[in-house]
Amino acid sequence: MLFVSAAKAFPYPAPPEKFPRRAMRWIAFATGILCVGAVRDYGQALEWRERAPVSRARAGYMAGVIGGKYVIAGGSDWVNHQKQWTDEVDIFDPLGNAWAAGTRLPEPRSDAASVVFDNALYVFGGGQHDEVRRDALVFRKGKWHALPAGELPEPRVYSVAVADRGLIYLVGGMSDHTKWDSLSNQLWVWNPRSLNTGWRKLAPIPGPGLITEAVAAVKGKIYVLGGAKTGGKDVVNVKTAYEYDVRGNLVGHAFWQRNAAVRRRDDDV
Repeated sequence: MLFVSAAKAFPYPAPPEKFPRRAMRWIAFATGILCVGAVRDYGQALEWRERAPVSRARAGYMAGVIGGKYVIAGGSDWVNHQKQWTDEVDIFDPLGNAWAAGTRLPEPRSDAASVVFDNALYVFGGGQHDEVRRDALVFRKGKWHALPAGELPEPRVYSVAVADRGLIYLVGGMSDHTKWDSLSNQLWVWNPRSLNTGWRKLAPIPGPGLITEAVAAVKGKIYVLGGAKTGGKDVVNVKTAYEYDVRGNLVGHAFWQRNAAVRRRDDDV
């Protein structure tokens, strides 16, 4: 379904160039298409298969593929109408169709930005209860390590991270999950190989702050699709689609471009 929607959202020809097929694959991954099942490609046909269930039902976890295995860390679930947070880490082996427990997070958290870089899972922000964090962690060779150099400029929850060409980008999110007016439209960049430098601000996304948007980095461009913005007492979904050419930072004129909108009407979350 997602591949069809993405194709409709960017009809050919799409200015300034055709929307890359690779981008649609990354967007599918960013929205969790690999979380529960496996997709098999038989030429033109796609097929879902049911796989071994996760040990604990939860959402809002941080995830990525490391060494051919799918790692999910933290997250939250609801018990008797009360939200619970976990520090559990589960690792899925697709060849053996089996889950194994990994080293737990230093503390429970959910809804942090996460991305795989150099075969390690990076986690930024997130939180539990009323706490929103700004610290950074990396899961490398089966262990968690603190990353003081990767600490965010501000606390963030519901933001999204992507990696491209040796850099990590973080998009949107909110600094206080109890206040809808704390949604951010900021775009930050960090070089994980340069531990003496922190995050740098780039041009913000046009328009209001966003949370839970789909983000993909493809060949030097960042795509931001959908998400939710502040609306009345709560939030409303959006159908905007933006493209940012990060290569322009090298010559001082990087900018956002609005692409064809996702074909879905705005609705309450």
